[in-house]
Amino acid sequence: MEKLELRKAEKRKLLEKLTVFIGKKIEYKNSVEGWTDREIAIFCGVPQNRLTEIKNFAKYNRAISEVFLAAFIESGIITIEELIKGVAMMEKETAYVETMRFFQKPGLKEGVMKHNDAGVDVVAVLDKNKAASDAGIDVDALIKKEMERIAKKKK
Repeated sequence: MEKLELRKAEKRKLLEKLTVFIGKKIEYKNSVEGWTDREIAIFCGVPQNRLTEIKNFAKYNRAISEVFLAAFIESGIITIEELIKGVAMMEKETAYVETMRFFQKPGLKEGVMKHNDAGVDVVAVLDKNKAASDAGIDVDALIKKEMERIAKKKK
């Protein structure tokens, strides 16, 4: 099986392709939907001068950063589905873009950060949950049953 990690140069090329596509999306929002660059900058937290560079990649040759890509996805300016549909990508490039889906789910990032800050190893919990589910265990039913047992014990 082919390793699906991108090398530095491959990631740079992908970010360049995504920059061109997102630049066109920003231009569409400007011309068709009536958004100004200032409004987009405020809405997604990307500096207005970077929007200009993104829209004019051919002139500035400055690819979007992963941080700004995440900001566009998180704000809803662009979706993972739009990127996958609109940008020609190899399998491992698509897999990389899919890892950004985390930013598209409202509340997911905040929930993970909240539990992580409380000392919960979120990845370990998810891995255990997945392993149990793969083994045929109804994790939700098991947790519900245990919560009911604890509630009865407290009475």
